[in-house]
Amino acid sequence: MRPTIAVLRLEPTARLGHFRSAFSALSYSCRNADIAPAAPNPLADLNWRNRILLMGGVGDIDLPGAPPVDPKLLAALTRIAAFGRPILAVGRGAEVLCLALGGKVGPPAAPVGWRLLALTSAGGADPLTRSLPSELPGLYLPARVCLPPPQARVLLTCGAQPAAFAVGSAYALCWEPHFKPNDLVLALATALRARLRPETRDTLLAEGKLHASSVRDVCARLAACFIECTVPQPDHHAGAFARIDAPTRRPPRGRSRS
Repeated sequence: MRPTIAVLRLEPTARLGHFRSAFSALSYSCRNADIAPAAPNPLADLNWRNRILLMGGVGDIDLPGAPPVDPKLLAALTRIAAFGRPILAVGRGAEVLCLALGGKVGPPAAPVGWRLLALTSAGGADPLTRSLPSELPGLYLPARVCLPPPQARVLLTCGAQPAAFAVGSAYALCWEPHFKPNDLVLALATALRARLRPETRDTLLAEGKLHASSVRDVCARLAACFIECTVPQPDHHAGAFARIDAPTRRPPRGRSRS
């Protein structure tokens, strides 16, 4: 049985793009894990063995009708990150993880478009990003400002703003590193249609084709490095449980409750 990446989708429109083929090439399968907002624990079905890929959708948090961020989801992600389980959050998922880690998310600072991202010295040394080129193209839909918590490692920048950061094994990528050309067409034709002029959309699609090879390569490198992140083992003596977000925990068999 192949190891699994648990894919948490904040919106049903979220697409894996190049991530699916990248993880498949590494003998990993991707399984959607439902977020249940009405439940006391929205991530109760996650198993500690799974790495987590937190995806957003083709829209952004400011679009009319966008679902609000569930405080219970933020609390669950905070606990998971503290436990040390690897999380890779992308786009709107990065915004949600930023909030869960104690950071802030500001309004969009730039229109939709391709930006030049630069690897920082911390990024050059980090296990997830050290194989990336010193500069790479990144797509923003749109460019929201994520202000990570003080303890975060800033791995990539877009101008003066963080483009990727990490706290422990929780990683936030504030751009869209995974879009295939067809996925980009869908994104620009649906949630972002009202915001873009036809000539702007055509320019973005043309630039997407120009950057297609680089985007695919970056996504493959991120996937390969992400599966190298160590998944902590459950420590029953310390009270950790396989379902780490379970509201109640039973003691190991054979031990008293005292």
